[in-house]
Amino acid sequence: MSGYSFIHSYWRFPDKNRTEYIVKSTKGGIFAVLVGNLPVKGGMLIQLFAGDKGWTMDKGGVSEADVTVVAEFQQAMKRQIHNVLLNGTKGEGVYLRYGGLGIVDLKPVDWVEISDQDNHKVKIALDHMSHLPLRTVALTPDEEMHQVDEDITIYSNYKDQDGIQTPLQVSRERNGRRLYQLFYDSCKNNADLPADFFTKEALEKRFKETGGKEK
Repeated sequence: MSGYSFIHSYWRFPDKNRTEYIVKSTKGGIFAVLVGNLPVKGGMLIQLFAGDKGWTMDKGGVSEADVTVVAEFQQAMKRQIHNVLLNGTKGEGVYLRYGGLGIVDLKPVDWVEISDQDNHKVKIALDHMSHLPLRTVALTPDEEMHQVDEDITIYSNYKDQDGIQTPLQVSRERNGRRLYQLFYDSCKNNADLPADFFTKEALEKRFKETGGKEK
């Protein structure tokens, strides 16, 4: 990571995300974000995903997201903690196993493991006292590279936000390499967003209003 970016990230689970990046400077580098790599060299960029579709808004307008980036987003949603806990255990051929006690970040945790018939596995470290998730470890077979990818997400600095304990610091690593670290200064749960907020039309309207610039 070669710079900092200010973001607003909006979710409508299970599979809609809109992230608005206000990039001050990356010195021409590549900023690794939630999924995939987005080239950002200052200015404003919006990345929007809705199921199997995706779009990007930048200074040049609104364009379709690359199919590989959309596919990465869909795979990431299978590992997303909200979807894992609410939907991941409902599928056919899914197994839930208690993995015993452990220590994560000097705290006692209970490990829970969720796996399916395709050898996808997610391990969750739950704080032994509060039962809040402190870490997820997703193991995904990569048939092309003949290896198993390990994605680790670390949750910390929990605060009460609209009656929900919410992690205000989130870090992610892949195969031992840090991809990003997010520090939230505010969060609102159950926000009242417009019905068309996660659509291409909403981005086109935003571009007409701002010309791709921060406002």
